[in-house]
Amino acid sequence: MSERETFRIAYLGGGSRFVVTLLHGLADCADAVRDLSRPIELRLLDLDVKRAQEMARYAAIVANTTGLPITAIATDDNIHAIDGAHWVLYSIGIRQQTGRLFGQLIEGYSQVQHETGLWTAADGAVNWPIVSRFAALAKQHAAPDATFTCLVNPTDTLPPAIADAFGLKSHGICVEVPNLRYFLSYYFQVPWDRVQLQFIGGNHNGWVTRCTLDGRDGVTAMLEVIDDLPRRRDWHFGHEWFLTVIRRLGWMPSQNFHAWPFIAPDWEELATDREDWARRMLPTGQTRRDLDEDHLQGALASGQMLPRFDSMKHPYGMPPFMYANVGPSLAGLVIGLAGGDCGPVTGPISLQCENGSANPCQPADAWVEAPTRVRGGRLEPQTVPQPPDWLFARNRMIAAQRRLIARWLATGDVTPLTQALYMSPSEAHYPVLERALRDLPRVAHPDR
Repeated sequence: MSERETFRIAYLGGGSRFVVTLLHGLADCADAVRDLSRPIELRLLDLDVKRAQEMARYAAIVANTTGLPITAIATDDNIHAIDGAHWVLYSIGIRQQTGRLFGQLIEGYSQVQHETGLWTAADGAVNWPIVSRFAALAKQHAAPDATFTCLVNPTDTLPPAIADAFGLKSHGICVEVPNLRYFLSYYFQVPWDRVQLQFIGGNHNGWVTRCTLDGRDGVTAMLEVIDDLPRRRDWHFGHEWFLTVIRRLGWMPSQNFHAWPFIAPDWEELATDREDWARRMLPTGQTRRDLDEDHLQGALASGQMLPRFDSMKHPYGMPPFMYANVGPSLAGLVIGLAGGDCGPVTGPISLQCENGSANPCQPADAWVEAPTRVRGGRLEPQTVPQPPDWLFARNRMIAAQRRLIARWLATGDVTPLTQALYMSPSEAHYPVLERALRDLPRVAHPDR
């Protein structure tokens, strides 16, 4: 690969407003991006070409403002988007379909907590027919060394299935660990880069093994104010379970909002808290989605970039664009996959990668969430101190369970799915598990 060869990104779901987050991440790491000496081309694939065109226009604004060598085109042609791509970023969200399927599976039985093995299998089944089609196209049309990144859940299950079925380099990226860093930075007024986290687990399922806030132990700092935080006007709803776990165990989960694997109120049950927060923090009658879209349309009309994200200035839950806290992770991926080293710029980032020998407390063949260094086109999960076994044994089981679900997706063999669901049979009534074994293969592999 020549030094100045264009680094091509195929963004699948390119009308997503998450494109803004990628662009701002690159802008914040502008010097490192320039040091690559490689132009960056974004091919934004979306059936709604108008939305993708808006993202292409915003990319032009970022390039004009920063002087970065970024170009973007919108397309609805799958092969054109993927042809020659070095990085294929999959961001096609259909999570509502998972919710409907899950509801059908548990109909007639008491509520089953989301994101157990049953939920992960249903989520994988819904996404697999689509993501596998694009993975097949990437295998055929992308660059030989291309990396396939999943931005959609389950981000530690779809990637190993893609690797198994197509032999592609594949990994997942989730918003939860960067979101925790944002949470801590804002409420403790510590600069982003002074919030240091080590963590190990899986998607929406892990533990922080070390947290420092400007050099101070994060759990100690949290315990000192744990009763005062919920009284703040700017306190964001949905975190009582997070505080309770820290209070009871002295350990910090690696996700502060997602409740799994703890039974806690879900999004629908938090309606009253959500409405109270909206009345305090949002313009009358607007949702966060409304506000994001207003900001974007204003930027497109003015030709000006949206404000730079400041994790201490922007109240938690009120960044200037969608998941602004993930920008450094996306920029680190571009820098590392394009031949640079993300470490000096963004540090190790949160990814779900094949563990190998990095963390003996997790299965070697599982895709685990751990701090990951990206350099020279390689993903290098870092070794993290092992949490105590009384805390982490379930996480190890979940990693093995998700690897079995990935094997089922890749092969269509129902045996790994059966093993995955019944290795933890207390997650649901057995008639529900039997219903899943009957129905999920039809969803994941409709042509079989």
